[in-house]
Amino acid sequence: RVGMLVEGTIQKVEGYGVLVALGNKVRGFVSNMHLSDVPQRRADPARFRVGAKIKARVLTVDGAARKLHLTLKRSFVKAAESELITSYAACTPGKAVTGFVTRATPAGVTVTFLGNVNGFVPARQLARSGETR
Repeated sequence: RVGMLVEGTIQKVEGYGVLVALGNKVRGFVSNMHLSDVPQRRADPARFRVGAKIKARVLTVDGAARKLHLTLKRSFVKAAESELITSYAACTPGKAVTGFVTRATPAGVTVTFLGNVNGFVPARQLARSGETR
C-alpha cells in the first residue's frame, strides 16, 4: 500500500535508478530523484550495491504490473505515519507533513506527497513564512 515502509534487496543499479526485489515476484523502483534527500544525478554503484538490504517507503503502486515506485529519501523513510499524506482525503489544512518540491516557478512551488498527491504553495505564502529561495 502507498506509504508503507518496506525492506528489500537491491537487484540492479542503473544510471536512472535502482531496482529492488521485495519478494513474491514484486519489484520496486527508486528513481534518481528518490535516492536521497540531496539530489543525485545517478545511482552511485559504490553506495548502492547489488545484494544490499534497504528500507524504503512506497510512493505509488501499480497492482496490475506488480510494481512499486519507492523512495529512499530519509525524510520519508524516517517520517512518522502521521507526517505522511497518501490521499487528498487525508489532507488537513495547517498540518505539517513531509513532501518534496517537484516544480518551482515565480508563482510558487508544487509539492508532491505519497500516492501522487500534489499541492501548490503560492510564492506570497512562501514569503510570509520566510522561505525566499
